Amino acid sequence: MDYKFIVESIKNERTLLREICNFFQIDNEIISFGSDTSHSESDIRIYFYVNEDWVIKINSKNELTQNHFVEVSKVIENYNRSGIYAPRYLNAPNGNYLYEFNFGEIEFVAWIEEFATYEVSNFNDYSDEIKIEVLKKNARYMSINSNRDLMSRWSMWSIIELPDWEDEIDEKQQNYHLLREELLSIKQSNLINRLDEVNQTCRNKIKEALPHLRKCSIQGDLNATNILVNKNEFMGLIDFNMSGKEVNINNILNETRYGLLMSDFDNLTAKEIF
Repeated sequence: MDYKFIVESIKNERTLLREICNFFQIDNEIISFGSDTSHSESDIRIYFYVNEDWVIKINSKNELTQNHFVEVSKVIENYNRSGIYAPRYLNAPNGNYLYEFNFGEIEFVAWIEEFATYEVSNFNDYSDEIKIEVLKKNARYMSINSNRDLMSRWSMWSIIELPDWEDEIDEKQQNYHLLREELLSIKQSNLINRLDEVNQTCRNKIKEALPHLRKCSIQGDLNATNILVNKNEFMGLIDFNMSGKEVNINNILNETRYGLLMSDFDNLTAKEIF
């Protein structure tokens, strides 16, 4: 079944939406469609607004678990106490954060978030000034909350540990394998042997140092569409699905790095790119 058909069916299934609201015991007089950011049948994401008080978020079932929401709720509270607003999750009277259901032979989970009254930024309006403010306030958050309420899973920026959604090798090692394949294609076996040794040495050193490095549980995805603003002033964060614990300096280095453009490979020398 085409996932777009499933999305449209759920959008029109008012009984299901009211069942979700009743499970969490929230008034559901007005339920309106919010957005659809689905990518495939295994990655369906639909949002609905409830009386402009709450947001119903529905995802095809993935790595999201009850324990994840328990942990993230603590992280969200830490963000709010640190002066960065983050919408809170609502748990049902029985303590559950997730409502599970099947639709079109697909397993889904739904949860409830506070309705954020601030505007969501976008890539066009995400100025350097706002980004610097976001980074400063997040660095301050990390300094306050280092080694506190650490989540059991790692963030998407993890150096050598696997986040829940990666089940084979971490992203850094995966990137190295891509480099290795390209070097093999141009018969650079001597260079590959040297790089293999350097790569493994570095990973061993990181693994040894990892337990002693300052870490923090972070939102984990500071792109423009997750930033809440009020008149071009940074107010808060949404979308904690990629959150996890991370080494502080690793997170800062990743969030502040320059993103190479395709045109850079035409206009810059190899040294400048490096």
